[in-house]
Amino acid sequence: MFDRITVEPDKVAGQPCIRGLRFTVAHLVRLVAAGWGLEEIQEEFPFVEAEDLRQALL
Repeated sequence: MFDRITVEPDKVAGQPCIRGLRFTVAHLVRLVAAGWGLEEIQEEFPFVEAEDLRQALL
């Protein structure tokens, strides 16, 4: 169910990240909470995919 969210103790202090990248789920959720849409997020962070966002919000 959450195959795009990874937790690695040696990355970002073990915080959940998107696909092993140093981009945390919390950061992505904060962007959405601030009103950013998927297109805006992808303009700034092109590696974020729609499924990443969906799983982060779950």
